[in-house]
Amino acid sequence: GIEKVTPFYIHAITLYSNLKGAYRLRGGTSSVVEALVSKIEENGGKVLTGQEVTKIVVEGSKVKGVITNNNDFYECDYVVSSTHPAETFNLLDKNPLIKNSFIARILSEKNSYPLFCLYLVMKPGSFKYINRNFFIRRGNKRVNYVLLSMQPPAVGSDFAEVVTIVTSSSFSQFEKWKDTRTGNRGEDYLEYKENLEEEILDFVAADFPDLRSSIECKFSASPLTFRDYTKTPEGSAYGIQKDCNKPFSTFIACKTKLPGLYLTGQSNNVHGVLGATITSLLTCSDILGQDYLMNKIIRAI
Repeated sequence: GIEKVTPFYIHAITLYSNLKGAYRLRGGTSSVVEALVSKIEENGGKVLTGQEVTKIVVEGSKVKGVITNNNDFYECDYVVSSTHPAETFNLLDKNPLIKNSFIARILSEKNSYPLFCLYLVMKPGSFKYINRNFFIRRGNKRVNYVLLSMQPPAVGSDFAEVVTIVTSSSFSQFEKWKDTRTGNRGEDYLEYKENLEEEILDFVAADFPDLRSSIECKFSASPLTFRDYTKTPEGSAYGIQKDCNKPFSTFIACKTKLPGLYLTGQSNNVHGVLGATITSLLTCSDILGQDYLMNKIIRAI
């Protein structure tokens, strides 16, 4: 968080989660995606990947559908957007219900800081798995704080397969390449990332001296990577920065003034897996009705 800005409840929720155990998914988070896709298809839906929405079409003061980057039009009664609100409203047809002043406020809100993530694929049987996260802070160099975690290995294995190291970053570090896209940023960008990766590995070497020699291969994601894949401004990790000094300004309702347009995701409520889940329930209750949804959840339990 940020001193004198981040609300206490954000700090409390995050701390409570870590004290109770920062749970991870055995085999990686792709299992969540697979389960979600399976449920969508089971209920007659279809998941389209690689199709970027370029416009939300409005007709007669209500949502009509969306247009994608290959110029396909998908007609619908509801659009639920989990992208950053600023990006969502930039896609929206002009209409009398979403005021320009409201959009200007959303665009002016500060965003949380971005992250630089280093992903390490470990040599089989080389690095012992430790079932906890490590927060390391020291010094005042460019890399002075990291979070290191290990993906739970396959059942029956005592060794880590994937190690993730996350450190805070800034968009200004990568602004030189802001007009490029993933996979086409040039050799100087790759060299800059490589140097930063080595700095991170040097930083954690004091606590994990055997880590570097156990690496089979490594990959990294910069704020530009997050920007291109998640459409969040400047690669912000947690969306709009919640501010205790102006709580109502940084609170964004899931239901918009435009019939058929709904928002969900970390900018609306709380970041993280739990925050995204809670926000999705709030969005669904706005569409389906709170009583109906809660009764359905209770019956399922």
